[in-house]
Amino acid sequence: MTSHENTPLKDHPLYDEVTSFLSSGPAPEDIVRFQPSEANQRRASDLLSRLKGGNLTPEEEAELDKLEQIEHFMRIIKAKARLHLKEALPATEPVT
Repeated sequence: MTSHENTPLKDHPLYDEVTSFLSSGPAPEDIVRFQPSEANQRRASDLLSRLKGGNLTPEEEAELDKLEQIEHFMRIIKAKARLHLKEALPATEPVT
């Protein structure tokens, strides 16, 4: 196991990006629209391409696992934000 594989999740650049965003107190609409930076998107895309080609090093595989954990966390947060937005909509009167 390489030293990078033992690196805590909190030390990944995407983790820093997500926690900085969430700690800024975004509105639910902003949470739903959140997208990682282009650099983090490119890195994830590169790792996924390398995975499909069977060319990931153990270090890269560990990094991809971290990215997947962060993505899963954000999917949950976005789902809750969407639910909050849906609940906040005023009830509409049925059309007769």
